[in-house]
Amino acid sequence: AADALGAIKPTDPDSLQALVNALDHPSGRVVGGAVRGFVRLDPAVSVPVLTKALESRKKQRLEYTADILGQLKDKALTALAKLRPLLTNKHE
Repeated sequence: AADALGAIKPTDPDSLQALVNALDHPSGRVVGGAVRGFVRLDPAVSVPVLTKALESRKKQRLEYTADILGQLKDKALTALAKLRPLLTNKHE
């Protein structure tokens, strides 16, 4: 379902939140689908959602969110202010 949702390239808040929530799923297939979905989205849509997801305390969500932002490269520059502090957080 996460792959399908990402392939549709949603822009509505509920669908985008569902993709963020899928980053916490115990199944690697679901998480992989969410990651691929975010990479397919227009960065103008995905980067603000991913930047907000960096406020999470959930380790898995943070790890995958950082990975996605890294895949987006220079299209994710606006997320740097939220991403940088995670490098020094000994709990994350």
